[in-house]
Amino acid sequence: VKHRSGVTKDVSELLQDMGTPLLKTMVYDRVSITRSAITAGILSGTDHKAKEEFTSLAEEVVKYISA
Repeated sequence: VKHRSGVTKDVSELLQDMGTPLLKTMVYDRVSITRSAITAGILSGTDHKAKEEFTSLAEEVVKYISA
């Protein structure tokens, strides 16, 4: 998700119109994600918000595919 971008809303609405289920977790466009390939990854990094977002996303995906 990019801050202050109408694209996120537009894409969300388009997917909903197509009947595509959307997850509630939002992963934001963070520098730590871009750098993760050279900094030992997100989960071992220092960006706590990024860790929370990815952990929440993983939990939500597991719940969705387990239902």
